[in-house]
Amino acid sequence: MFFYYSRDDWIARSGNASLAALTEAQLGERRVCSAHFLDTDFRFVGVNNKKELNPSVKSKFFYELENRNPPVLQLDEVPQQLDEVAQVPQNDFIDIPIPDPCLPNICLLVNSFSGRRRNKKNSLSRKNEILKNKIIRLQKKIKTLNQKINRDKKRVIKLTEKDLIIGASNYINGRNLDFFKMQLNHSKRRIWEEDEKQFALGLYYKSPKAYKYLSDIFNLPCSTTIHEWVNNINVGPGEKNIQLHKQLQVILKSKSFYGKQSVLMWDEMMIKPGLEFSSKYDILEGYEDLGSDVGGRCPKIATHVFSNL
Repeated sequence: MFFYYSRDDWIARSGNASLAALTEAQLGERRVCSAHFLDTDFRFVGVNNKKELNPSVKSKFFYELENRNPPVLQLDEVPQQLDEVAQVPQNDFIDIPIPDPCLPNICLLVNSFSGRRRNKKNSLSRKNEILKNKIIRLQKKIKTLNQKINRDKKRVIKLTEKDLIIGASNYINGRNLDFFKMQLNHSKRRIWEEDEKQFALGLYYKSPKAYKYLSDIFNLPCSTTIHEWVNNINVGPGEKNIQLHKQLQVILKSKSFYGKQSVLMWDEMMIKPGLEFSSKYDILEGYEDLGSDVGGRCPKIATHVFSNL
């Protein structure tokens, strides 16, 4: 809100006698500073406590604020424009007493500007102090957490393979536990245990293709090792073949109820007559052999083989 005064009243309220030489247009561009208002004429608005002037408040005379007499104009009327001032005779002039050298309005403006700079600097200093304290607290917290991590690392108990197997046995058993042991403690130079062999053979007989796929992912005996195990089985002629019966038991354990159902069949096949030395058994193979329970070997060359399926 702006208030307009007469020319003399304007100069009297401002306390600056040098304004008498300005035109009305130049005076219209001037404003009265905060030094011409009381502290009760202002209010603080917003979160930042912005200082604003209360509505309907007029500026006070300078002498009301500083206990000084306002400047007195010697003439009743003051020219309205600079052109009219130029027409006044040289022997007629305006005698206006010069106020104190230090103009109060300018000094107050400078002091107000300096105060704002100091307040801004103090505000930044307070913010910096708050941030520094926060950084110090966070650094202490990080140090405490690092110390806790180091203590926990020292308390960690290194479990052996045996401890892991014992702990796993509380949750899994049977073939699952065997498979877990194969994945945990198998190395290239380690010999497969008997239960691991039985597990691998049962899985291989279930599906050779599936076994080959799983052996590429998990620690399982390779297909070549499986073939060596199968070839090591002593299968000879005759009915009383203990190794063959054990192998059939292993195969049937991996079968379902319907998979165990079978038909006994007999088959005959012609073979090429001839003799061949077996380094495994240190004998010549190719003679007729009906098994030890029937009659054993005879010097006649065999031409046919007869087996049950």
